[in-house]
Amino acid sequence: MYGRERVKLSGVSGMKGGSLLIIFTKNPESGLVKTRLANSIGDEKALEVYQKLRCHTACIAEKVDVSRTTFYSHFIPATDIFLTDNYNAQLQMGEDLGERMLHAMMRGFEAGFRHIVLIGTDCYELSAAILESAFAALEDSDAVIGPARDGGFYLIGLNRLFQEIFLVVSGVQRRCSVKRSKYFIDLVYHTNCCLSCRISIRLMT
Repeated sequence: MYGRERVKLSGVSGMKGGSLLIIFTKNPESGLVKTRLANSIGDEKALEVYQKLRCHTACIAEKVDVSRTTFYSHFIPATDIFLTDNYNAQLQMGEDLGERMLHAMMRGFEAGFRHIVLIGTDCYELSAAILESAFAALEDSDAVIGPARDGGFYLIGLNRLFQEIFLVVSGVQRRCSVKRSKYFIDLVYHTNCCLSCRISIRLMT
């Protein structure tokens, strides 16, 4: 559906001119995932919740006819639900979320992909249909953003690299305020003030 010519560059294999789904996941370790939830239900229960969310993400990701790369937070484990023939595996690189996302997107575009969508592994409402819609939106728009209820985002897709977007993500994270994270959506989608040039951005419903 999205292209079939194989390419390989810098450890990322994919389809030249095709589409890539990037999945950001934390290594599932007790006490290091869903920490806010763990405050009320405990580390082990929070880990169980996170594992279910990861399984859900893996299930819907495999229903979309694109290449897939999983970026792990700390290390690539010996076994994992994302370590199959259907996925490539990489490590996240960067000091904050914005830098890690930028690095992953750069790797994808360097490998020759035309459309790239990046998601996490903690959104149960995410579906294969939403992912398909995001890739379809990139046929007509430069970027697509899936806004989250807390004012942040659960999905971001690009058809070319805009480094300024990820500088905004880094700035929001440094302020460490969930409420202030709405700044990302407002700045990028409504005003484009963070960008050196105007781009077309589709907001997922």
